[in-house]
Amino acid sequence: MTLLDTLQENLWITRGTRAVFVDFSVYNANLNLYCICKIIFEFLPPGGVSPAVQFTPAALTPVGNIWDWILRILLYCFSAYIMYCLCEEIREMVHFKGTYFIQFWNYVDLIIIMLTCLLVVGTEYMRAVLALYIEEILHNPTRYGNLETPGIIYQVVKTSGAVLLFFVYLRTFKYLNFSRRMAQLNNTIRNCSKDILGFSVMFFVAYFAYAELGYLVFGSQTDEFRSFGQSMFTLLRTILGDFDYEKISNANWIVAPVYFLTYIILVFFVLLNMFLAIINDTYADVKIDIAIAPKKIEMSEYIKKKCQNLFKKFWMCSERRKGETNDD
Repeated sequence: MTLLDTLQENLWITRGTRAVFVDFSVYNANLNLYCICKIIFEFLPPGGVSPAVQFTPAALTPVGNIWDWILRILLYCFSAYIMYCLCEEIREMVHFKGTYFIQFWNYVDLIIIMLTCLLVVGTEYMRAVLALYIEEILHNPTRYGNLETPGIIYQVVKTSGAVLLFFVYLRTFKYLNFSRRMAQLNNTIRNCSKDILGFSVMFFVAYFAYAELGYLVFGSQTDEFRSFGQSMFTLLRTILGDFDYEKISNANWIVAPVYFLTYIILVFFVLLNMFLAIINDTYADVKIDIAIAPKKIEMSEYIKKKCQNLFKKFWMCSERRKGETNDD
C-alpha cells in the first residue's frame, strides 16, 4: 500500500490510468518451487476496479540429487535417439520423395522430433536464463527480480513435454497392426475416413447454423450464447446432456422450445446415429475381410513360438548334462 500511495503522489496513478500491475515472486525452499504472481487492477471507463490474478507455479531450479542427474541423462539419451530418428526420416524423404508425405505416421514422427528438440533446447535455455536472473538478484538484493520470462519458458517446456507424451502414446497405434484383433481398429478408421469426411460436412453445416441462431437470438440475454464460439461450445455440451433450458426460455419463450427440440432431434437422434452407423457398418466389413483373408503369423504367436523353442533347448541341454553325469 505504501508503494501504491507513492505512485499516486508522484502522479504515476491518475484518472487516466487504465491498469496497475503488481508483480512478485515467492520461493518455497522445502518444495523447491517458485510461484510467479501477477495481480492486475483494471480501471473501467464507467468507474470501479476489476481485479484479476495469475499465479504460475514453476519448478525452475533442479534439486541436484541423483534422480535429477538420472533424468537429465535419460533426456540426453532420448535426444540422441531422436537425432538418429531424424537422420532416418531425412533418408526416407530422399528415398521415397513425394510418397513420403502421404503416410500419416510420418507426420507423427516429425511432430515428435520437433517437440523433442523444443523440449531439450527449452530446458537448457530456461536453466541458462534462470542462472542469469538468480545471479542478478544475488548481486542486487534490493531490486525486484522479475522471473516472468523463465516462468513463460517453463510453461512452454511443460506444454511441449505434455504434447510430446501424447504423440508418443498415439504412435503406439502404428504397431498394433501386428495383432489381428487390434488391427481391426486401425482398418476401421482408415476405411471409413472418406464417409466420415463427407458426413462431417453435413454435420457442421447444421451445427454452425444452430450456433449462429442461438448467438443471434439468445446472445444478448444469455451468457452461454454471448459469442459465436461460446454458442458452439454450449451446443457441444448439450450433446453431453449439460444444458440449462430455463435460461434460453427466459430469454425468448417462443423460439426456445422449437430451437431446443429441433436441435436434439436433428443432431442427437439423427446425425449422431448416422455417424455411429457409418462406423458400425465399416467395422462389420473389416471383420469379414479379416476373417476371409489368409491367416498370417501374429506377433504374439511368433514370440510364443520363440519362447517355446528357447525353453525346449534349455530342457534338452539340461537332460543331456544329466545323461552325461549318469554315464560318468
